[in-house]
Amino acid sequence: NNGDEIKTIDVPIIAGHSGYAGSEDDKKRKSERNIKLLMMDLMENGASPYTYYQLGKSYYMQKDYEKASEYFEKGLEYDLNPKLEYVQDMVETYGYSLLNQKRIQEMMFLENVYNEFAVSVRLVLEIRMYVLCIMLLVIYLRFLLLAFITLFFI
Repeated sequence: NNGDEIKTIDVPIIAGHSGYAGSEDDKKRKSERNIKLLMMDLMENGASPYTYYQLGKSYYMQKDYEKASEYFEKGLEYDLNPKLEYVQDMVETYGYSLLNQKRIQEMMFLENVYNEFAVSVRLVLEIRMYVLCIMLLVIYLRFLLLAFITLFFI
């Protein structure tokens, strides 16, 4: 809970989980339940990066990206081991919550630390693609403005 590395061992057990495979209403109810339980955990046991991560994930499931980002940011304030799976997922999901909010500057900063924490390059590519699309849109708008000025004023 405090960000220390957790020792694990491999065991030959396979478990399936379909708890979040229901309807959107089911998912919303489950995430609301989770948020209540996680808030109780914060009050009883104090702050921890894992609890903040789970709160961020729960708000992300509700598509409340602002609240999700808030809790991911709190979780990322700790000195975390980038090899822990939940830490990697927290960084990646934080990136997607920023992307959904169109918080470009923070996304670009996250790209700088993403390689240390992430297990895939998908988010980095999406950030770069998003920025490229914005740059192309600006170029296109400048072209339209120039065409308009040329057509009506020259």
